[in-house]
Amino acid sequence: MLRWGIAQIWVLTESRTALCSACSGLVLVPAWKQIRQKEHELTFLRELTKTWRDMCIRLFTSHRLNLLAFTRRAQREGRAGPDGAETYLSEFYFMRQLLVPQLAVTLGLASLLSGCSLIPHKQTPSIEFTKVPVAGPGGPDKLDVISGRVLNALPGQQLVLYAKSELWWVQPTQIQPFSKIQDDGTWSNNTHLGTDYAVLLVDANYNPAPTMYLLPKLGGGVIAIAQTKGSGASPAQDHSPYTGTVNFSGYEWKIRSAANEHGGKSHSYDPVNVSLDEKGFLHMKVTKRAGEWVCSEIALGHSLGYGTYAFKLADVSHFEPAADLEMFTWSDAAGNAQHNEMDIDITRRGDPESKNAEYVVQPYYLPANVHRFAVLQGAMMYSFDWEPDRVAFTARRKTPPSKTGLPNSDFVFKSGVPRPADETAHINFCAYPFSKVPLQREAEVIIENFQYLP
Repeated sequence: MLRWGIAQIWVLTESRTALCSACSGLVLVPAWKQIRQKEHELTFLRELTKTWRDMCIRLFTSHRLNLLAFTRRAQREGRAGPDGAETYLSEFYFMRQLLVPQLAVTLGLASLLSGCSLIPHKQTPSIEFTKVPVAGPGGPDKLDVISGRVLNALPGQQLVLYAKSELWWVQPTQIQPFSKIQDDGTWSNNTHLGTDYAVLLVDANYNPAPTMYLLPKLGGGVIAIAQTKGSGASPAQDHSPYTGTVNFSGYEWKIRSAANEHGGKSHSYDPVNVSLDEKGFLHMKVTKRAGEWVCSEIALGHSLGYGTYAFKLADVSHFEPAADLEMFTWSDAAGNAQHNEMDIDITRRGDPESKNAEYVVQPYYLPANVHRFAVLQGAMMYSFDWEPDRVAFTARRKTPPSKTGLPNSDFVFKSGVPRPADETAHINFCAYPFSKVPLQREAEVIIENFQYLP
């Protein structure tokens, strides 16, 4: 009987080896999500088997001890050990005959369950980089793609990206701090340039800091961390976000090709969305590719400073609420957080009930720095006259009476007016982010002319 029990252990052990080897090639085994859902059932079975095994061992041991005690008692009373213990030995042999096979099966089953790879074991999550942006000085106007792969992440976990430019800055924006892990474990997102890049695998309820001096340690919702230097290029190099130029209204404009943060969201750009027609009019488009809106932007090649900036537009009253045309000044090195930005925006900010135009002197979150008004149907001339401590915005019909402005369309800002630095004029056409009514169709705007008067 003991040999039979040992044989049972051997059979189960070999079965475990064969079963695990066979299962490793099955397509269904890698479906870890389904296996994890059953993990509590398998754990319960393992514990039940362990309890069964322990019970058998205790019973076997108890009968063995009782046999020894009975034999010693019989010897003390002068009875022959084997004869006096005959009845008890019969019971013992019966229990051994019953328990040894059960013990063998139990030990084999426990070995099968605990050793087979079908039962998932916790594996340490890790993060890999497959594409790392170049090392750069940072700034809000320069973005690139960073991507990689996550191993052994659990459902609900997500990624937080950081780029280092003196501090660690969350990427791509504070409003959108999380990056999604795809079903195959890959991830990708835009990031502003930095000298170093880091990725955190975090729990679903993790609250990432917008900036930090040091990366966090594991724990507190942080599951794994990966960090790398920017690839190849030196931070001193210029990583221009522009590719190619267009000559419009007697000026050379640079055409944006790199993604940037716009309105708290990362946007993609394509130079093919910028073109000139036979009249010399500038056409700018917002197109959709792979489910994402692709914008257009041009920037003047040099700074103009104080003076009058005027933009002649074809009719824009038909724009969808989420279409967003901006004519503005911008500086990357103006020495202040507002970048010498002054705007003429044609947009309803995604709200059909809102007015469709505004003038802004940054920062926009100060109510006194924003003036909204309604644009009527027809071609228009929009302009701002920038002087020391004063900037005056106007909107005029292109056709007579040209001197007549729109109702409530003239406005003068006398506070927060920037001083000239190295700002340049920009024209940007994109989809307004976080719209109440998102953009439904591709859009196009025609800018007939740009004029500057010192």
